[in-house]
Amino acid sequence: MSIVLPVTDDGARRRIKHLVRELNGWTRVKHPNIVELRGVCEHGMHGLAMIMPWMQDGDLNTFLLKSPNIRRAPLVRNIALGLDYLHTLNPPIVHGDVRAANVLVDSSGQARLADFGLSRVFLEVEATDSSGSSAQQGNVRWMAPERIFPEEFQLTAVTSMTPASDMYSFGMVIYEIYTGRIPFYQERNIWTIPGSVKSGKRPLHPGISVADLTGLGDDMWEIAQGCWKPDRFLRPTARQVIGRAITLDDLSRAEG
Repeated sequence: MSIVLPVTDDGARRRIKHLVRELNGWTRVKHPNIVELRGVCEHGMHGLAMIMPWMQDGDLNTFLLKSPNIRRAPLVRNIALGLDYLHTLNPPIVHGDVRAANVLVDSSGQARLADFGLSRVFLEVEATDSSGSSAQQGNVRWMAPERIFPEEFQLTAVTSMTPASDMYSFGMVIYEIYTGRIPFYQERNIWTIPGSVKSGKRPLHPGISVADLTGLGDDMWEIAQGCWKPDRFLRPTARQVIGRAITLDDLSRAEG
């Protein structure tokens, strides 16, 4: 995988070299539910190449299309385990772009987080560019209110990226897993979404027929809603979700 970063001066070049060293440090991050980053190197004039293992089952969306009858609670638990690992490192690593497209599935059917930390990398490299809003610097359908409007929370684009903002996005991934839809799928114009989020709008329950088809129970929906709370201090941690997901998986096994 390669990514292109803007390089406009010698200072930017130095920042990229620093980020290469930082990202290479993340090769020490090892967990069954995180895609291993095996190395990073400069690629061409303005790029970084990230070396990761190939996941033949693709991302979570592709996997669920191919395996529509699979139990989904274990996937929720897998992602929560990966987030808990990142969030409890010292210092914590914030993923920054949690969405189904950034969750890959390995040959054993385990969900694994990919691309962790890249959002912060982009923000740090582009720190001198004040032309872009926070909403432009991320995937707004999955972004917590404090990330879309950091100034209103006395935060910056970088400091608004916290484990709690990851958990908000995680709630949106639960929605994706059980509905097959992206958050706010009805709103094709992404520029209307920040206003919707600010007003308290969140994804609606998909209805009984979809819930029965995918196994979305009331308890799992409550987890998603808890992650979407506007007050970041009231959202559950990944570790709290893990315990509930284990129970829900046990229930789904018994009912299956």
